[in-house]
Amino acid sequence: MIVTTFQTMGAIVLAVLLNAPLRGMRIFRTLLYSPSVASSIVIGLIFFWLYQRRGFVNYVLGTDINWLQNANRLFDPLWGVLGIEMMNAFFRGPSVAWMAIMAMSIFTTIPTFMLMFLAALQDVPDYVYEAAEIDGATGVKAFWYITLPLLRPVIALVVILGTIGTFQVFDQSYVLTAGGPLKTSLTPALLIFQKTLGRQTAPDVALGAAMAFILAAIIVVITIIQRRYIEPAAQQ
Repeated sequence: MIVTTFQTMGAIVLAVLLNAPLRGMRIFRTLLYSPSVASSIVIGLIFFWLYQRRGFVNYVLGTDINWLQNANRLFDPLWGVLGIEMMNAFFRGPSVAWMAIMAMSIFTTIPTFMLMFLAALQDVPDYVYEAAEIDGATGVKAFWYITLPLLRPVIALVVILGTIGTFQVFDQSYVLTAGGPLKTSLTPALLIFQKTLGRQTAPDVALGAAMAFILAAIIVVITIIQRRYIEPAAQQ
């Protein structure tokens, strides 16, 4: 949900900015779309270097964190202040390593969805904004009351595709952490891969196939629910 929300919001913002009639805008569109064209393995290796203890991220933030090997949870300090020691892993939040992978996933998926929103924005007739300007709806008002409502069908599509993509995450976790530390970044697709090919355990193709079928069923069910509730609202 976190990745889907941020990648949708980021894609909308970038699409609106790149839709401005400025010279050289095609160059910026190409540069911003390039992360989606690059191989996920290559992007993963680049971020693997960036997240190192002496990498660029720590250099910019002025920190000394081993991002990809840190199993500390996001909400652990909060529960510590409240004096709650035992808490379910779900309520402790994602680990630092998993948040690093989430940030990389958001960075690499925003350009793809940005292209969808940009195409939708260019299909909006100019007279719609001209009529709104006569009524006093400009700037933020025009974006909130005209642009967003017209983008609802595309937003529904992006949310569905983004949700499906989050369930199928494999490359990022495999390259950066291999499911660690303490399995906090172990994804369903990576778990199926490990069980099927026998990484860390004996090979069990039947179990891997059953897990893949269950994952596919979960994705189908969630997609049906999203289409049932999101698409009608977008059409209205």
